[in-house]
Amino acid sequence: MDGVLWLGGAPAGAAFLARLRPHSRTIPFWTTPIGGDPVFFHLLSEHLDEETLGPVFWGIAFDGSISQELYLDWAAAHRTASPTSFAVYVATQHALEQIDGTARPSVAPNLAIFKLDSEGSSHLVEFVPFP
Repeated sequence: MDGVLWLGGAPAGAAFLARLRPHSRTIPFWTTPIGGDPVFFHLLSEHLDEETLGPVFWGIAFDGSISQELYLDWAAAHRTASPTSFAVYVATQHALEQIDGTARPSVAPNLAIFKLDSEGSSHLVEFVPFP
């Protein structure tokens, strides 16, 4: 097996990963923004210790006008906020621009990839442009 792509919910994803890790600590587990959800990490940590977490990645799509640098600047100013808080911030900004008529045309999206660490924090790995 090269990896797991989990598209389901946090409770079932945590249970699946908890069953997978005793068989392999190195298979990458990829998921949606549930990977940054504290519920997912809490459920997972009930079954695993930090050594058996293994590689866990999650991604979220942003408009292509959102750059890695913009995210890193925001994250530096909001150290305790999760990456999903940034997604809410971006969506709110977009909604406000739509309301006041200043919205820019959408640009092809980027996929922001995060890695979940053994403390439950997510760290940006890279921004990947969609083809």
